[in-house]
Amino acid sequence: MSFLPSERLELAIYRHVSALHPPVPVSLPQLSQIVGQNEHSKIVERLKDLESNNRIVLTKYSGGQRLPPRQFFL
Repeated sequence: MSFLPSERLELAIYRHVSALHPPVPVSLPQLSQIVGQNEHSKIVERLKDLESNNRIVLTKYSGGQRLPPRQFFL
């Protein structure tokens, strides 16, 4: 089976985050290294797609406080 580049990236992200039980924090630069993608915008695009299709749940913390989802990608 042949995958599009975006599908390969999405699968790499999903494999990493779905293996984390319980979930652990990961930054965009860390995830970039893990999945081998240097363009953060592509990772963000795939994260948004995975969440919109109910495959993952994203949570963002800043200063020890959980941010509402609408503030994730500002």
